[in-house]
Amino acid sequence: LRGLRSVYVWVAPINSKIEQEGLTTALIQKDTERQLQREGIKLLPEAEFDRLRRSRNYPLGRLEIIVTVKDIKEGNEKIYNITVRFSQIAFLSRAPVIKLFAPTWEKQTIGYSGDLRKVTEVIKAGVEAFISAFMSVNSK
Repeated sequence: LRGLRSVYVWVAPINSKIEQEGLTTALIQKDTERQLQREGIKLLPEAEFDRLRRSRNYPLGRLEIIVTVKDIKEGNEKIYNITVRFSQIAFLSRAPVIKLFAPTWEKQTIGYSGDLRKVTEVIKAGVEAFISAFMSVNSK
């Protein structure tokens, strides 16, 4: 994470049934970006991210939020799997012209709850863990 100047946030699409219950991709994106901005972490819009990923020397990273929520048959309980992952551009040592995104930091949480607000809290906690790791090597 050291030396990164900016971060692009990407949220995986969420099950439409869960989105209808109020946990939307757009909400997670907005909340995550707000958390990062509060700590002074510069965000990249998608167009700028796409442009910079073609450059060779720009230290570029993508914070990925992947949320899977499934209903449990009995009651209102749901099981969730939340992954907050940071990937960076890496080059293959045997062929340095080949570059790809490789995960360099990750936090995964699995649990269950009858309340989707719990899922939102777990996502925010994962983002806070990322912020802590990022700030520990990139002071303001």
